[in-house]
Amino acid sequence: MKLGFNLLLWTTHVTDEHWPIIERLKATGYDGIEVPMFEGTPDHYEKLGRRLRDIGLEATGVGVMAGGSAISPDYVQRAGAPTHLNWLTDCTAALGGMLVCGPFHQPLGEFSGRGPLYVAPGGGTVAVGTFTESGCQPLDLLLADLAERSS
Repeated sequence: MKLGFNLLLWTTHVTDEHWPIIERLKATGYDGIEVPMFEGTPDHYEKLGRRLRDIGLEATGVGVMAGGSAISPDYVQRAGAPTHLNWLTDCTAALGGMLVCGPFHQPLGEFSGRGPLYVAPGGGTVAVGTFTESGCQPLDLLLADLAERSS
């Protein structure tokens, strides 16, 4: 098992200023870091990735939806979502990361207004972390589909 640390504790954009923190995390024994990707260019992340590999740290990307919303009823907002996801994917690839994570289907604070949809026989509720509790429509729809298929 490998263990990484999310740099969102300190920043939404990793720069040279954060390098002492990264070195301390490496010295502590972490195998990698999660690099916040809220701004910047693939060139920036390529240089950062090279520095991380030079000291033996792996990296993953972490981002949120900005510049669109995959769950918006507004076409213009939905159309912006793939552009942002392409940027996030390009930055992660430039970093040398094989994984990007985050709630990138909707902007922070934007909810569908629907809660968990499936109640298991016997009363248990299926929920995926705080996502369905906050009304994340794509996960709600997935759970509803799974419930329908199992009945």
